[in-house]
Amino acid sequence: MADWGVIWEREGDGAKRFVLDFGRCGKIYSHKGVRLASREQSQALLDTIRILAQEIGKQAAVDRFAPTASKRHRIGPWLERWLADFEQQVKAGERALRTLREYRRWATSGGHFDYWRNRSIHAVGPLASREYLTWLRLRDVTGKTTWNVVAGFHAFLGWLVEVEQLAAVPRIAWPKKPRSNPMTIGPNTQRAILDAIPDEKRGVFLAMALLCIRPSEAVEMTARQLRGDGWITIDVSRADRRLNSGTKAVKNEEPKTLPIPDELGEWLERWVPRERRLAGARLFTNPNS
Repeated sequence: MADWGVIWEREGDGAKRFVLDFGRCGKIYSHKGVRLASREQSQALLDTIRILAQEIGKQAAVDRFAPTASKRHRIGPWLERWLADFEQQVKAGERALRTLREYRRWATSGGHFDYWRNRSIHAVGPLASREYLTWLRLRDVTGKTTWNVVAGFHAFLGWLVEVEQLAAVPRIAWPKKPRSNPMTIGPNTQRAILDAIPDEKRGVFLAMALLCIRPSEAVEMTARQLRGDGWITIDVSRADRRLNSGTKAVKNEEPKTLPIPDELGEWLERWVPRERRLAGARLFTNPNS
């Protein structure tokens, strides 16, 4: 690594100019917008890049010192790298596939991230992001979708910090968060819905309603999670089957131990045979499959 990179001297505008040449990895003509004007300055920068290259690799080290307007800092290619990394997290069960699909759709040519594609990662800031909100409005992107798109781009900026391309997440303008008016059904309506479901199919719905758990957690409940003292531990949920990843940890990765309500316990006694319990089998199956 000590002999990687050379300093070239050339004449320009009546003064000496210096260039750091790293072969296939590229050339550096300036540092922080100032031309390299002395051999000492050039040597100091060369030594810094060599040391950094030992930690992050040659190309990444050179890219780190490229001008902010360089193609190496354009957002488009970095979006692709972010999505590739995000996909690996999805396969590991750490992120949701539906989120990846949305990000991919927004990152495609003509998508909601297109405004940033040819801009530098160093050009993101309050002014540019305010212009971005106007650009989204002109595309008829409004309401919660605008918030989600900006939140997705903010997640990308956070990833750039993680991979050490930015020192900190830039300040950006956010749209007003739309108010939501969620509708909750009353206990009488909930009871009527549960009673309308045939008894043999009712178990998973009882689990969601009485334990207040997510559908993805309810469908993965197994006899293994039954503690034998009237409690159950909810520690896995269903991953997206299209990734062939089976189950994953519950959201926020915090298992929940909950008391089994009498109605759900009685249903399990009626519909989950003893042999299935001993085998640790799934508690809820589709009787029509």
